[in-house]
Amino acid sequence: MKPRFAVVLNGRAGALVGREDQAGAIERAFAAHGQQPLLIPTDAGDLPHRIRLACDSGAETVVVVGGDGTVACAAQLLAGTKTALGIIPSGTMNLLARDVGLPIDDLAAAVGVIVNGHPRAIDVGDVNGHVFLCGSMTGLPTRLARFREASRGNSIVATITKLLRPVLRVLAHNRPMRLALEIDGARRPVLTASMTVTVNQLGDATGRQFGRDRLDGGVLGVYIFRRLSFLAALRVTVRAWLGRWRGDDAVDEFQVRSMAVTGRRSRMHVMNDGEVMALRTPLAYSVRPLALLVVAP
Repeated sequence: MKPRFAVVLNGRAGALVGREDQAGAIERAFAAHGQQPLLIPTDAGDLPHRIRLACDSGAETVVVVGGDGTVACAAQLLAGTKTALGIIPSGTMNLLARDVGLPIDDLAAAVGVIVNGHPRAIDVGDVNGHVFLCGSMTGLPTRLARFREASRGNSIVATITKLLRPVLRVLAHNRPMRLALEIDGARRPVLTASMTVTVNQLGDATGRQFGRDRLDGGVLGVYIFRRLSFLAALRVTVRAWLGRWRGDDAVDEFQVRSMAVTGRRSRMHVMNDGEVMALRTPLAYSVRPLALLVVAP
C-alpha cells in the first residue's frame, strides 16, 4: 500500500525536536491521529535525494521538516504535480509557513494541520529553472548571507553584538550593481545596491518580515533599493529586520509576471529563499500560477 504521508527528516531541525529523537517524536505526533508515516532517514542521502525518495514512494503528501530553503528544495520537485507538500516549520524565518498560517515551534500542532488540513494551490517563482516560494535576492543580501549561520540559535542581543561590526563593514563598502531589466520588451537600466523579487507582493502589515497577504495573485513583486548611501542602506536593513521595510522611500516597487535581468558579469549570485547560488545571466524570472499544493489549515 502506498503511504499517505512520507516525511523527510532533517538532522539540523534540532530547534523543534531533539535531534536524537526526531524520528520518534514525529512518529508519535502522527500516531496521535492514527497515522503511520513513511520516514526518510537523514542517512538516506542528501536533501534533494531524500525528497526524491519521498516523492517516488507514491505518498499523497510529502512532508518536510525545515525552513524556507528546505521547503523550496521540496517545491522544486513537487511543483506542477498532484502531490501535496506538508510543512513542519523548523527554520529561522519560516516565511512561507507564516504566510500559510501554519503553527510555528509546535510539532504536534503542525502535524495536526498536515493530517486534518486541506491542499491549497499557491504560486511559485522561477529563475533560470530554480523554484523559489518567497523571495529571490541579488546584491547586498547575498553578501550578508554569510553571517546568517553565525546568528542561528542566538538571542537578538547576542546576534547584534557578534555581527554588528562585520555587517556594518559590508554595508559601508557595498558597491552598487548596474543592471538592465527587460520587461514586456522594454529595457530599463538600474543602478542599485540590491534587488528583491517576491512571489506576489509584500503585505502592508508591520512587524511581519516579508509577509504577504496573497499567495495566489499570479505576479512577482520587484523591489529596487534606489538610494546608495551608507545611512540609507543601514536604515532599510534595520527596517527589514523589524518587518517594516515596505513603503520606505529608498525602495522602488512594482509588479511583473516575467522579467529578464542582465548585469556586467556572466554570472550573478542569487539568494533564493535563503540559499545562495551562482546563476548565468540573463536571469529569467517568471511566476507559475497555482503550481504547488501546500497543506494549509
